[in-house]
Amino acid sequence: PASRKGALGWLWALLVTLSFLSGVWRQHRSARGVVLYDRHLPDALATLDFAYDGVDLRLQRLLVRTFLPSADVRLYLEVPAAVSVARKPDDVLGEYAVRRQLDSYARWLEVLPPSVRLDATRPTTDLVAEVLGTLTSVRRGQRSGRRSVARRAS
Repeated sequence: PASRKGALGWLWALLVTLSFLSGVWRQHRSARGVVLYDRHLPDALATLDFAYDGVDLRLQRLLVRTFLPSADVRLYLEVPAAVSVARKPDDVLGEYAVRRQLDSYARWLEVLPPSVRLDATRPTTDLVAEVLGTLTSVRRGQRSGRRSVARRAS
């Protein structure tokens, strides 16, 4: 659509980015205890890349990278596109869009702070155990003053 191209696309992407950041911060300020974000920084950047392909997004990316709340642990659940599409058969985006977004995730994960990558095709109980183990080890490292490799959550 025209709203996703050229100057209009740039302006619309800026408005979407500011609205997104405002919503995230509103939720973040009202949260208590442990805060989990589903599809955090890599998803915000990959979504911009996908939705506004061809638009100069340097400012929008800078805003997202600068103003998204930070976290102590970054987890990335890796799943092949075919599995992702099969899990959501009624999704209107389809496999092409999923593949494009996964490619964008891969590019962003190379330049963003490290994430603990987990195989999301494994059974849920195994994933939960690994996540809890990761969170526990990071927490122990913080209490002892050591810094963990995975410092922020995605």
